[in-house]
Formats: sequence, C-alpha cells, structure tokens
Amino acid sequence: MVRKEVEIQQNPLDRIFVDDTVYQIPLFQREYKWTKDEGLEDFWNDLLMHYNEDDRTPYHFGPTMLINEHESSPLYRVVDGQQRLTTSLLFLVVVRDYLHELAETEEVKELDRLVYWIDENDDLNPRMTMSAINNDYWLEK
Repeated sequence: MVRKEVEIQQNPLDRIFVDDTVYQIPLFQREYKWTKDEGLEDFWNDLLMHYNEDDRTPYHFGPTMLINEHESSPLYRVVDGQQRLTTSLLFLVVVRDYLHELAETEEVKELDRLVYWIDENDDLNPRMTMSAINNDYWLEK
C-alpha cells in the first residue's frame, strides 16, 4: 500500500539501524563528500564532547528525512541527512573492524547487526545503498 501521509518521528540512532531496514541514497543526492576539514572533524568532536559530559543526555544526531513509500517495504530513501547517516555507518564499520582485530567476536556480531541486515539465510546484506558514484567503494567495506 502506498503511503498517503507523512509521519514525523523522533528516533534514537539504534532504532534506525534495526531489523531488515535498508536505506537508499537517491540518484539526485550529491555524493558522499565529508572530509576531515568539512564535516568529519565536527562530527567526531561533537561525539567526544557529548561522551565526556558528566550528565549525559541522548545525543542529538540532527534531522534526517527518510521516505518509506510503501508500508510493507523496509526500504527508505534518504532525502536529508545522508552525510551524517553514512558517517555513522562508517564509524560503526571502523569500530567493528577494530574489535575484530581484538578478537571481540560477540561485539563484532552486535555491530554487524547494525551495519548489515540479515536475511532468512543468515546472509549479511548492506544496510545502505549509496549513490552510483560511491556504491562500489561502499560495498567493499
């Protein structure tokens, strides 16, 4: 069934990367462009500052607009927030790979459940499809 109305929700990040939910960066979106000087450093510093607070409240990720056109589909198109969503997934991949080097098997499995969705055959599938310019590189990760 095609959605006929817009639903606005406030969700924590761990609710965005769940189940078989999949994200697609539409072709009209710009490619992933955050660099150390433009976006990444600010994102990292915000995370560190938040982590070091004494009275930690939930981290404000910023607005993200996701469009799910069919109620029965787990596919969401990312209209706004692509850079933050992609950077968050890259961050999870880096942490997962580091934990893999430390042989922290359970933690790696837990992070895999965020980075990928797992189908009925227990195969890992990428949680996000990037725009054509970035997708080949993304699938290597």
